[in-house]
Amino acid sequence: SGMESGDPEVLEMLRKGTTPEEIIRAGRMLKEAGIELSEYIMVGAGGRKFSRNHAINSAKVLNQIDPDFIRLRTFMVIPGTPIEELYRKGEFELLNPHEALRETRLFIEHLEGIESNLLSDHISNYWDISGKLPQDKENMLKEADYALTLDLSNFRDPREVYI
Repeated sequence: SGMESGDPEVLEMLRKGTTPEEIIRAGRMLKEAGIELSEYIMVGAGGRKFSRNHAINSAKVLNQIDPDFIRLRTFMVIPGTPIEELYRKGEFELLNPHEALRETRLFIEHLEGIESNLLSDHISNYWDISGKLPQDKENMLKEADYALTLDLSNFRDPREVYI
């Protein structure tokens, strides 16, 4: 499911038409029905303004669902979308690679009590930080810490779009 965020302000900004409570309810219903569930989180979907709340609240929602898979995709501004207009006006600031990695790290830190597989192996992401929770959590945090030691020149430009 394309949850994108567990933060109510980010969900509203993205015009998702849903709330964290509805996401939790739907996710639990799918799990109870025995359906394999993947939840997608968009790193950076809250821009700089909502980065911290987006990371923490997304983890809190997922902690209540315990999906089989958590898949990370990094937010990109797609031409012709409402966010593009906010971006052009300077009202939405994209995260640079280090900010996105710090958001990812904060998100992982707040994942608790679940047994999900976390995957960030998509071309949109700045670094592949993947593993099984809870046993790989510390290694994933260390991987994020390592990526944060690398100069920004090692990462793609945040303005690049892959569709």
